[in-house]
This record gives sequence, structure tokens and C-alpha cells, in this order.
Amino acid sequence: MCLQTKIVLTSHDNKELKAVHKKLIMVDSSLKMIKLPFRTKRFTVLRSPHVNKTAREQFELFTYKWVIFTRLPRKILEYYLDKQKTLRKNPGVFIQFK
Repeated sequence: MCLQTKIVLTSHDNKELKAVHKKLIMVDSSLKMIKLPFRTKRFTVLRSPHVNKTAREQFELFTYKWVIFTRLPRKILEYYLDKQKTLRKNPGVFIQFK
């Protein structure tokens, strides 16, 4: 009997998450995926540190998080994902097993 494995994928780029998801579907076609709401971090930088307080630039950083459930053993998934990391495929995706 194989228990369900939970994988949490986190990235700042939605396209990289889709690429990792496609690769995982090739390994196990019975994946269940849940997209969690993305988080937005906003910050402001002063353009001129001395005189112009009103001259500012604003930036946003989005963090996407997907949760994937599978019935494959955890060791097989860890081995596959470690191989992907060593090949430098999708380096911006952070993977957690729970």
C-alpha cells in the first residue's frame, strides 16, 4: 500500500511551474493539482536619495504556489527531481515534500 505524497512547488515564474508540472505528469499521469492563491509583495525604491522624495519607483514580486498529490513513492520522486536539479532544468522552482 502506497500512501499519498504531497509536493509543494513554489516559484516567482508561472511558466516554470507549468514546465515542472508537465514533467511530473510524464512520470505519473494520475496527479492531482491545487493552485493556491499567489502572493504579491510590493515595495518602493527612491530614485534620488537626496532631494526628490516624490521621485519613486514601485515594484511587485509575485509568488506562485502549487500543491500536487501523487501516489508514487517519495523516494522515486526525490530521485527524479534531484536528477532534474543536477541537469539545471527549471532552477527557479523550489520543491518541498510533505
